[in-house]
Formats: sequence, C-alpha cells, structure tokens
Amino acid sequence: MTYSDGATYVGEVKGGMYHGQGTYTYPDGEDYVREWKDGDEHGTGVITHGGGTQLMGEFKEGAPWSGINTVYDSKGNVLSASTYVRGYVVEEDDEVSH
Repeated sequence: MTYSDGATYVGEVKGGMYHGQGTYTYPDGEDYVREWKDGDEHGTGVITHGGGTQLMGEFKEGAPWSGINTVYDSKGNVLSASTYVRGYVVEEDDEVSH
C-alpha cells in the first residue's frame, strides 16, 4: 500500500488493519519492521529512525515493552543505549564504550 503522503506498508492485513508481519516506511525513510496486531505494533520488531536511533525488541499495544533502544553516530558507533522491561526504561547508558 502506498499512501498519499508517500508512506508505504508492505505486509499482512486482516479486516483492513495491519496484522501479522509487515513494514511501514515513512516518507523520511523511518522504518517500522515488526509484527502487528489489530493495527497496533505488537510483538517483536525494529524501528529505525532518521538520525541514527534504532529500537529493537518487543512491542505491546503500540509501545516498547522489552528490548534495547540504541543511538548510533553517523559511522555506526553506539552512543547510548536504554533497556526496556515491561514498558519502562530500567537502565540507561549515555556513554557506551566503543
């Protein structure tokens, strides 16, 4: 599916809603590659934001549930990381060693 703003969705649909495996890509290139349930991000997946942020883990009802949010510089070096457990940030490391 391609939307009027240039966003795209490639994946499974059930009852007119994203459901199962799929990738939603915003016009700016931000990608949501994950499992969907009844239109919400639900299950495992990866969000890749512009500017070098990547969130990998489990999502529940559209929100991060467990996993690691990692920020990268332009060369791919890890700048910081946060760990999510049951929807809460439990550990933040703003100075990850290279």
